Amino acid sequence: MDYPPCFDSPNQYELWRQAAKSIHPTPGHSYCEDCTSEYQHKMINGKRCRFPGTTFVYGTEGIHGSRPLQIVKKLQSGVDEKTLWVRYA
Repeated sequence: MDYPPCFDSPNQYELWRQAAKSIHPTPGHSYCEDCTSEYQHKMINGKRCRFPGTTFVYGTEGIHGSRPLQIVKKLQSGVDEKTLWVRYA
């Protein structure tokens, strides 16, 4: 199974997916929405973040991560997420 590099294993990703389905039944919910800025920085430094442009909103319901609109539009148009991976030198 292919999984995002910010997860430690396919099993960890599958556990997140199952939890996300029960907690966030909204279609299209992404793992970036459940991230935090601290974890994102750790993953960027480790060259494991696909979407380093994700921003975070802190509100009464907690933290919500949001990918840049241009990325969301590309994903909605059917572009494969792998083609959007950020490559580091």
